[in-house]
Amino acid sequence: MIATTLFALFLLTAPALHAKTLIEAAYDAGELELETALLYQLQSLRASDLVPAQYRQTHTRPLCGTPQLLQALQAASHFGPDYRRRLGKLVKRRPNKHQEYRSPAGRFLLHY
Repeated sequence: MIATTLFALFLLTAPALHAKTLIEAAYDAGELELETALLYQLQSLRASDLVPAQYRQTHTRPLCGTPQLLQALQAASHFGPDYRRRLGKLVKRRPNKHQEYRSPAGRFLLHY
């Protein structure tokens, strides 16, 4: 019983595993529409220079952009042709790479 209570107390006071980005906070506050927030999230990882200055933030460690990419792609059928055009351009654009790693066999190149 004491262990269960301590565990519940830990869960209630533990810091969040994922802090909201400036873009997510702006969407939650109603400042951005979902379509724009999805594109900005993806742009922040692939081409941060395209994101308006008030939504840019520096990440202290490399982030995987796969969840943002999948979310943006899955939403494409719910938005109009302008969203799909902008998303297509963004997906085709190579990320602004800061670091890269080539697999030992040379078949894969990862940028982050």
